[in-house]
Amino acid sequence: MQPNENESFCPTCGCHGHPAKTQKMQLIRTGEASLAGSTVDLRHLDPGWQVRGNRVSFLGPRDFVENVSVFVNGVLQLNGMAPGVGINDVYFIARPDRFAFRFPIMPGDVVHVWNESPK
Repeated sequence: MQPNENESFCPTCGCHGHPAKTQKMQLIRTGEASLAGSTVDLRHLDPGWQVRGNRVSFLGPRDFVENVSVFVNGVLQLNGMAPGVGINDVYFIARPDRFAFRFPIMPGDVVHVWNESPK
């Protein structure tokens, strides 16, 4: 499944008939590879990221799992509430707007973060 910038998806009912308010952010890894488990803080990104779009915000693990979609190089990742809880690719880290990947992010990798909260 590849992200489509023009698609309106309703996370509440799963239809494509009425739009949700979607925040979209694109991150391109320009620095060295990050280690698996390295925190990505959307409020304070380290200098190894190029950012496009508006900052995406989420409050807690439930908001992250239910409303946020994370794509790496066009591939949808499985969100989780915490490290070690279930099998997931990306998981919430302790404070709002922070997450980590279970695998390294390599230079040139493109990460899309979408929050499709019905607001």
